Amino acid sequence: RFVPRRWLHLGPGSDSQPTQVNGGTYFRATDPVAAIDLEGRMYLNTLNARTSDFGLADITISRTEDQGETWSSPQVVFAAPDAQVFPDKNWMTVNDIAGSPTQGRLAVTFTTFTSTATGASTGNNLRCATSDDQGRTWSAPSFITPTGSSNQGTQPLFLPDGSLFVSYIRFLSQTSFRVESKTSSDGGGTWPTNSVTIGDVPFPWDDPDTRDGTFLISAALARETGTLFVTWTFSSSNTARIAVTRSDDGGATWSAFRIPNEFAVGRSAFNPTVSSSADGQTVTVTWMDTRNTPPEGSHVDMYASTSLDGGVTWSPDFRISDRTTDVRLSQLTSRGYMLGDYYGLAA
Repeated sequence: RFVPRRWLHLGPGSDSQPTQVNGGTYFRATDPVAAIDLEGRMYLNTLNARTSDFGLADITISRTEDQGETWSSPQVVFAAPDAQVFPDKNWMTVNDIAGSPTQGRLAVTFTTFTSTATGASTGNNLRCATSDDQGRTWSAPSFITPTGSSNQGTQPLFLPDGSLFVSYIRFLSQTSFRVESKTSSDGGGTWPTNSVTIGDVPFPWDDPDTRDGTFLISAALARETGTLFVTWTFSSSNTARIAVTRSDDGGATWSAFRIPNEFAVGRSAFNPTVSSSADGQTVTVTWMDTRNTPPEGSHVDMYASTSLDGGVTWSPDFRISDRTTDVRLSQLTSRGYMLGDYYGLAA
């Protein structure tokens, strides 16, 4: 059994006090994303509520240089100017590829939901802010997608040449989306007008019992080769299927997707996450799976499948969790029981 040497926390005694629970100013901190740079600094990126109703929000970064013993105060990456701009689904990456032109750069990508003063939606576009001083100061956020467009769920990754790749989804309707990507040649400062289509999802999969990440994807980079992998879920013949595709040219073109999970009617699979070894040969996808659900329903396990040839062929599914979880123990929302939209996986 693995026992961690230190628990990573931002509680009493830490220099960082993000929420009112431990002396900070924010009403709530959510959507955490973590990263580590080449010097061993750890970063925590969160979305924080400036008001009790979450009508105003900040995206912040906290930093530790002593393996989590102490933390910096939250540094603001983006502050919503008013209630007509709401940031969401922040994600962070750090360029930890030695010798890269943008080595050490931090990038935070996020969605901004915009509306009129009367509450009418005017779009949800994607933006990117970068820092070259360990998160102390941040650039003005650049626009990845044009204002007025409808997008969500960025996954940024630095490539070996210093460019910044971002995959995301673009809504085609209220019930369908397209997986797209763009690559910023200057590491997050400017973005091309045209996007690359990774895959169309006319029929997304949504678990009937849980609030899952139906419209969210996961991406991974093979650090030595620059090979990219992206995964998502979709529905086919009333079954939940996981798609995995790869790019060997920095996101310019993508392979036909493979399906690693074993699917059957009545079995749900959702919230997939992908990770790759440095050489791009060992690729693993994990997901939540309902195949062991008892007669009363609403139970999940964690399953995985591994490829040893760069995503061409996949192993039989194998179970990671040591017990089946009753999702009804979690928070009930209008979309089902809240298990979360995504989680981390590292090779």
